[in-house]
Amino acid sequence: MVNEFINIIYRSTRFDKNFYSNSKNFDEAAIYFAAIIVIVVGILGIIPQAAILEFYRNNFNVDIPTTKLKYILIVSIFIWIIRSIYIFIVGIKLFPSKQTNCNLLKVFTLVGFAHSPYIFRLIAFSNELVLPVIILTEILYHISLIVGTNEILNYKNIFKSFMVIEFPLVLLIIYIFLNWK
Repeated sequence: MVNEFINIIYRSTRFDKNFYSNSKNFDEAAIYFAAIIVIVVGILGIIPQAAILEFYRNNFNVDIPTTKLKYILIVSIFIWIIRSIYIFIVGIKLFPSKQTNCNLLKVFTLVGFAHSPYIFRLIAFSNELVLPVIILTEILYHISLIVGTNEILNYKNIFKSFMVIEFPLVLLIIYIFLNWK
């Protein structure tokens, strides 16, 4: 079981298309592995939290209190749920391909697996590493999500997956650009 868990993390951080296209990786136990990944990543997020808070205090003059574990777990699970529902609605209901045959549970599993690159935030233990590690892990998370979405929704090209995943970010950038003063 531990070997399978490590294999899931390894293959999802490698952006292995075959991993996401193999239906064995989305069986009944897969949702539990996905939930464990989300919870573990949430718990591990506490480790670099001190460096992240110090980074914000030093660079932005903002005093942010330390977050409690229960709130971190609640936010991690909430983000997992919201992202999964978003991908389900936009990717499956609004813009499906002809071959899309996917359910919400499979999307939940995909998003949980895609959280695997966040494990690398463990190395953000100093102020100098915080920003590069956060940016890198965010990029890796989005790439993993795009590759997985492309495979489970059977899209013909990666651009459609990119647009499904990154559309909220594109809207945010447009909004910021239009309201820049």
